[in-house]
Amino acid sequence: MTVLNGHIHQIQQSVEGHARFYTARGTAYPLPAPGQGDHPAPVTLAAAELRRALGYRTVEIAPMGDVSISDTPFA
Repeated sequence: MTVLNGHIHQIQQSVEGHARFYTARGTAYPLPAPGQGDHPAPVTLAAAELRRALGYRTVEIAPMGDVSISDTPFA
C-alpha cells in the first residue's frame, strides 16, 4: 500500500510493514528541516527565494506498486 499525503511541516518518507508513506511539505506553515534552527519556528523566506522553495511533485505508481517521485521547483 502506498500513502501520499501533504500539508505537513516536513518532507518524510518511510516504510512500515507493507505500507509506504510519502509526504510533501506544506506551504502554509513551513518549519525548518530536522536539526536546523534553534527551535521549530516558521521559516521566513525572502521574496527572491519563494520560487525556489515552491514547486510541484509528480508521482507515478506502476501496476506492480513501484513508486517514482520527482520534485520540481518553480525556479
